[in-house]
Amino acid sequence: MGFTRSMLPLAAVMLGCAAPAQAFSPVGALAPGLRMGVGSAHTASLTSACSPRPARNGLGPLKMVATAKKPDTITDTAQEFWTRPRTTNANWGVFFTLETKDSDIWISGLRCGGHSFASVDDYTRIKLECWTKEGDSSGAESDKSAWTEAANIQELTMPRVEVGDSRAVYTYVPFSKPVHVQKNSKQSFCVHTNKKTGLVVRRKINFGGDNPDPYFAEWREGVTDEGAHFKILAGKCPGEKLFVDVGSEANMRAFVGVIDYALKAP
Repeated sequence: MGFTRSMLPLAAVMLGCAAPAQAFSPVGALAPGLRMGVGSAHTASLTSACSPRPARNGLGPLKMVATAKKPDTITDTAQEFWTRPRTTNANWGVFFTLETKDSDIWISGLRCGGHSFASVDDYTRIKLECWTKEGDSSGAESDKSAWTEAANIQELTMPRVEVGDSRAVYTYVPFSKPVHVQKNSKQSFCVHTNKKTGLVVRRKINFGGDNPDPYFAEWREGVTDEGAHFKILAGKCPGEKLFVDVGSEANMRAFVGVIDYALKAP
């Protein structure tokens, strides 16, 4: 019995260390004390009373992949997809394409971040517009007649999003009406601002070797992020004059932020 009693405290500690960590939804990313990373799915930092084990792969602390589910807020009529975070790049805007899988989706808006002329914890006010079209954006970047305006905000407060920020605060840009994208099809978008570095974006980076950075690895076949219902493909960057100035294919960028959508018609 003496041996059994002496082992009970140790067993309690071991059980506490083995308890599964809680997966946090990105909806809770702004809650105090939560640290959330983003990848092709969402990631949440794990902490416990146990001493952390050193990472063997050299990629930082232990992390787990969590789905974007929170029963009281995330349903078929309220989905959200978080892209990987930004790199050092920002631009006037970006073209990008969504390629759906086996479900129709209805996109109600986007969330994105600012950079231009903002110091730490400062806010930048810009003009932002979003356009959309059926099919791929490639080849249509200079054809305004192919695009329909989805949002136009004359003065918008956008907080600065830092490089690799795992707790980014994005500004919501609601669409005038949801954009219906049929299953197994493509729908393109263009987000454009009135400042040269008004919108944070991501460029492809490939460090090579056996341990490329999982968040900024080079995308394959143009796919920058992927979720359960769609893929996001890279696009060219518009210049100051939308549908007139267009960047080259060598400078294609990825949209950074959140896609708000539903699996049922509103």
